[in-house]
Amino acid sequence: MPEMSHCAENLPSRLLPALDLTRALERIPIRWNSDRRSSFLFGRIFCDEPVSTSSENACFLFGRIFCDEPVSTSSENALGPRSHKTSAMPFTEARDLGFGITIRHHATIAEINERAWNRLFPDTAEDWGYFRGIELSGSTQFEFSAVAAYDGDRLIAAAPVFKLDYRLDMTLPPAMQKFGDWLARYAPRLVKVPLLGLGSPMTEECPIGFDRSLDAGGRKAVLNALIASLQAHAKANGIKILAFKDVTDSDAQWAGASLSAGGFAAMPSLPLATLDLPYEGFEDYLASLPGKQRTDIRKKMRQASGIEIELRDNVDDVYEEILTLYRATRENRKKSYDGFDEVPEDYFREVMSKSGGKARVLLARLGGKLVSFNFFLVEKDRVIGKFVGMDYEVARAHNLYFFNWMTIVKFCIDNGVATLQTGQTTYTVKVRLGCKLKRSWVYVKYNGAILGPLVRRLAPRISFAEADPDLAQLGDKAVYLSQAGAVQ
Repeated sequence: MPEMSHCAENLPSRLLPALDLTRALERIPIRWNSDRRSSFLFGRIFCDEPVSTSSENACFLFGRIFCDEPVSTSSENALGPRSHKTSAMPFTEARDLGFGITIRHHATIAEINERAWNRLFPDTAEDWGYFRGIELSGSTQFEFSAVAAYDGDRLIAAAPVFKLDYRLDMTLPPAMQKFGDWLARYAPRLVKVPLLGLGSPMTEECPIGFDRSLDAGGRKAVLNALIASLQAHAKANGIKILAFKDVTDSDAQWAGASLSAGGFAAMPSLPLATLDLPYEGFEDYLASLPGKQRTDIRKKMRQASGIEIELRDNVDDVYEEILTLYRATRENRKKSYDGFDEVPEDYFREVMSKSGGKARVLLARLGGKLVSFNFFLVEKDRVIGKFVGMDYEVARAHNLYFFNWMTIVKFCIDNGVATLQTGQTTYTVKVRLGCKLKRSWVYVKYNGAILGPLVRRLAPRISFAEADPDLAQLGDKAVYLSQAGAVQ
């Protein structure tokens, strides 16, 4: 694998037009515009083996093992400076929930020390800075906060939290969606209810970080304390629905029992599309695709002739153009998920400013005009695709989606990045391009003596996945990964 420093220091400074597939992507026309070095790409070590119950050298991120330096017990683990930002929800503190643990609800992640938080989420791009950027992005749909567990003044677990008015009809099949829209218009109280969720609408996996000092039993005890505290917090604020958003199959193996015991039921969420890239070069990736598809891709790439691209970690000078392109893409979506469709207009700016160089954007121009952008996060072994925006008149004529895809794939291979995480949309295209799907779950609970048991019984029969038109079109052609990562 090439050294990660190639990512920034060895990128060519010139812009070249895209000719045919091989020439264009072997001589990728990237200009690197940055005042930061790429040292953030080093140091992330993780494995996807089952969680050890005896390891003393691992920091746990909700079931995935991350290696890290020893956790300091110094004041870096204490609370950070109090933020002046207030929340619409009163935040409370719950002590000694039967586990000798203090749980604090924070109105903002800014109240938690950045270094202490990142100790629980080592070498990930979706770190303290990412979630702080989300908080500052000006959402009109969500209220963001955080929950944390402390042993004394030492942070031992933490997770982001969100609140929104949730549309209960969001998982209805397309044939019934008009009925749901009618109810939302004329009887909104029957359709929209407050929901308190652990996780983030801006991540595809439920992010809960645990201190390395906790063994399997300790992690479960802390998780139980977080569940109890979340339920008490919801009750105090009159919130009926609780959720753990996008719990992966592997995380459900160890956390599912605690969530079920807490009264939560598992609903199939949208799967996460991922592309493994164990290739020495870009041509090896192409060779892994069917011959007919390779021919089609070469044709599409020839139609991208004249496209110039630029890789950046700052977009202030083109921000309005980026927003225009994203709005066009949002209007072109096949399925609406109401509040979860929102990307606040300051999201790109705030996340890039807080990411320390981990957030990148690929800009594509035709004749000097910006015609697409691709916003993604970079880790040592993973690139997380976030959002794409396109001018659809140009996109269809020049196959910008495929051009963006091939460019990012080549970026990953050239820099030894083993996995491209491509999100929870456009599954038909992504599966054709080699992606496998990872199942995930929304654990949901309705706090009510009458409706609570009913929701728990019905929730497993309701599926976000079944409501997605792309997944319905794929049917048996969708290739899912098992809990251990093997193809099912």
